[in-house]
Amino acid sequence: MQNKSVNWTGVLLLLGVFAALGGGWLYKTSQGHASEHGRRTFAIELPADKFAKLERPAVLFDHEKHTEALKDAPCAECHRQDKDSGALLFGVIDPDKHTTRKAITDAYHDNCIGCHKERGAGPMACGECHVRNAPESAPWHSMELSLEQHQKHVAAMEDKCEACHHDYDERAKKLVYKKGAETSCRDCHREAARDNRPSMRLAAHTQCITCHMNREKQNAATGPVQCQGCHDEALKLPALMDMSRVKRLNRNQKDMPLITVNDNKMKPVPFDHKNHETVARNCRTCHHESLKACSECHTVQGKKEGGYVRLSEAFHRATSERSCVGCHEQVKKQTTCRVCHESMASGPVETACDTCHSGEKGAPAAARADRDPNEVIDWALMYVQDFPEDIEVKTIADKYEAVPFPHLEIIKSMNKLLGGNRLANVFHGDRNVVCAGCHHNSPMNARPPACSRCHDAPFDARDLSRPGLKGAYHQQCVGCHRTMNIKNFRDCTVCHKDKDAAMPTLAAGKKQ
Repeated sequence: MQNKSVNWTGVLLLLGVFAALGGGWLYKTSQGHASEHGRRTFAIELPADKFAKLERPAVLFDHEKHTEALKDAPCAECHRQDKDSGALLFGVIDPDKHTTRKAITDAYHDNCIGCHKERGAGPMACGECHVRNAPESAPWHSMELSLEQHQKHVAAMEDKCEACHHDYDERAKKLVYKKGAETSCRDCHREAARDNRPSMRLAAHTQCITCHMNREKQNAATGPVQCQGCHDEALKLPALMDMSRVKRLNRNQKDMPLITVNDNKMKPVPFDHKNHETVARNCRTCHHESLKACSECHTVQGKKEGGYVRLSEAFHRATSERSCVGCHEQVKKQTTCRVCHESMASGPVETACDTCHSGEKGAPAAARADRDPNEVIDWALMYVQDFPEDIEVKTIADKYEAVPFPHLEIIKSMNKLLGGNRLANVFHGDRNVVCAGCHHNSPMNARPPACSRCHDAPFDARDLSRPGLKGAYHQQCVGCHRTMNIKNFRDCTVCHKDKDAAMPTLAAGKKQ
């Protein structure tokens, strides 16, 4: 990604012109605009030291439109190429030649307007390119190299990791490959250029597209070279369920490292790294840019390298998608989990601490995670004698018939959902957890108190967390049906058989 003959600083300044060339799975931009065709355009970025104040608005460049018009012309028609590697350079400016404001302006006008005149197509007047109040759109869809996509690249390159992974040897002043020390591209290439390292955007587009184009010339399987091939919103990363089929990367990582802190009051955490790899899109899901252990950046007290995020927060902050607890919170937003957890407080609960902090030898969480995720843990059939099979709800029997509540069938349905969920297999080891989905704020046992024990009083404005019995039933039952998209929850008679056929329903917009 680096080359000693290229002035990366100069190239970077003009990256926005042709960043739309696409193809770098790790590319991210915030400069997307809508062209007249509804496609993305990119603002031409000029050197800030020479163009601190612009006389006209920046030009919004429609790369896709130009590639269609010049489909029979080589990319070098517009792009310069590196003399040594042949890699396309993003921008028409030669940083060694175009060093003044006038030289840069003339370079663009000579190249762009000159081409328009030669081909008899394209704008000529200033205001046709420098458009005032041009409409903006959402940026291109950012893409990341998932483990599945990485596996495709490994196969295509025949396990030659050095084709992409490299490090810069300061003494030799060249790029070298260190086996076993591979890291994320973003570990060196950040959002902006730094020292002699190009930005992630520039490095990815230069390296990836050049490789794709070279393989295309060799009639070998290759990746996209146009923007939409990588950055189209319609392109989706592989589902997490597909990640378990990806061959495991060998980075000398331990299957189950023991997470511990000196003088910690809690037991160590035997972290099942191997199983977590099967539900992560890539290593950066947890490790940010580098692949270092969490404790190297996040210390007990916090330090600059870790953004002063303490180790306890790095693992337990519920609002962070990178922390253990925060990641679990995201999973709990899925429909099958939300049906119960939506009415519960977010974040860790004390009863769950021992699930992870199980000690050096116990590791019950890892053992449960190793179970077949499709296994149905049939607590309901094992302990059917502990609870009633059917219940009659007679709360509003003065207006409606009593509601037959299929208690056992509902438990079986919930149980089936839990059995296919790996996270649930770990944290729902107690069979009574399934009962807590409805019997919240109650001791977890096979005989939780009836709903009326807590919701016996009518609605109390002083305690909004405890509605009356009628409100509790509707909040819990209707809420579950809404989340799971079960039945028409707006029609009372779906559950309540009407004593009077003329009785209006909520579906008709009337009060009960």
